[in-house]
Amino acid sequence: MTEQQVKSKAISGIFWKMAERIGAQVVTMVVSIVLARLLVPEDYSIVSIVSIFFAFCNIFITSGLSSGLVQKKEADILDFSSVLWTNLIIAGILYMIVFFLAPYIASLYKKPILTVVTRVMGLNFFIYMVKSVVSAKISRTMEFKRFFFATIGGTIVSAIVGVIMALNGMGAWALVAQQTTNAVIDTVLLLYATKIKFVFKCSFERLKPIISFSWKVLATNFVGTIYTELKPLIVGLKYSTVNLAYFNKGENFPKTISSTLEGTLSAVLFPTISRVNDDKDAVLRFIRRFFKIASYLIFPAMLGLMAVTENFVEIILTEKWLPIAPFFKIFCVYYLVYFVTLASGQIYKAIGHSEVLLKLEIYKKIISLLILFFFVLFSRSVIIFALANIVTIMVIVLIDLIALRKYVGYKFRLQCVDFLPNFIISLIMMVAVSCADFININVFVKLIVQVMVGIISYVLLSVITKNSNFIYLLNFIKAKFKKPQKSE
Repeated sequence: MTEQQVKSKAISGIFWKMAERIGAQVVTMVVSIVLARLLVPEDYSIVSIVSIFFAFCNIFITSGLSSGLVQKKEADILDFSSVLWTNLIIAGILYMIVFFLAPYIASLYKKPILTVVTRVMGLNFFIYMVKSVVSAKISRTMEFKRFFFATIGGTIVSAIVGVIMALNGMGAWALVAQQTTNAVIDTVLLLYATKIKFVFKCSFERLKPIISFSWKVLATNFVGTIYTELKPLIVGLKYSTVNLAYFNKGENFPKTISSTLEGTLSAVLFPTISRVNDDKDAVLRFIRRFFKIASYLIFPAMLGLMAVTENFVEIILTEKWLPIAPFFKIFCVYYLVYFVTLASGQIYKAIGHSEVLLKLEIYKKIISLLILFFFVLFSRSVIIFALANIVTIMVIVLIDLIALRKYVGYKFRLQCVDFLPNFIISLIMMVAVSCADFININVFVKLIVQVMVGIISYVLLSVITKNSNFIYLLNFIKAKFKKPQKSE
């Protein structure tokens, strides 16, 4: 593909990926709100505990051989089939490990129900392994429109199942059923959309270059997951499982909103740069455009969410969830800059430098773990422990920005030009939204006023400062919805 063709594919991919993410996240958020009202924090803590241990297994799914399929220049049905059968063998091994460890996990947290919940949720490994291969096929061709329909279908059906079970008093099982149904429907629809026909063959020769690339990505994410999942593990064991529910729920909304935006762009970034990775100038142009657009969208979302936290939680989740407010704000700051490290990983994978990715991840996590253990040793407050997230993410992002300067030529001067204007107008917007909180009106009306103040002030500031990202997005939307002219 030429750079122009790749750019066209990328723009189309961003549109459909954004539609998929927003559609799925809107449904998921609505269902999450409904379930939070129907269930109690203890129900969430059950699934949260299982998710901690499953995060390590999921590395083999999200960062395993399928990532090598996306990065590989040429791949045919034998490559995909070889990865599929290898994935299913890995899923079988993972499930056996989880099956035998389930009683010990239940014993560790003194919750007998964890044994059966863990074993049931472990069956999803097989489904996700199949989905990862099909998703790699779609990512290679950058036909993200297929993701849209599959994700929306799975999300809606699983949402109905989860709510019905919660209404019937099924507790934590409602959350388990929601996740499993989503995985099954999503995978089936993707298989139907791609019509991919696997063969009963597995070629080790085809797997060798894929493994050579993928093991470094897998090792990188394994190191990252150890760090990420260690935090809720500590919260659940040192403080309480209820605090774990508050900790995870406090992260949930900032993470959902942030991942809708950054996940959309990052999902397109990897295959896009993979197609032009032999042109350094083109790679840098795509990287700069990503960071400009990502920061323009994520900065106001996170800062605005911080300004409305208490009102948002009280209205959306009810007063019983107000203890999550401090965690909510902490994770808003965390996800304000998290997209930098997420994108950095995609960039190094795309240009084929998975060894750099692994080296950087080890450095970052060693430093971060030292900071984390410092907070563990000298803090008895779960809130103070949560603040460790802000310290560590700032250190990680600094390392990532230094590395981007070294490996792809993304200089500090360019970083400042791309980030600072968006941060300044977002900060001004946050002040305006915070001031609206002093209005003495009904809390529901107040939240609506704050949201409107945030949107209007941000758009006005973008127009006044002639923000290039605002103009770029405006032109993109106009071009996307412009009716094609009929030829005479």
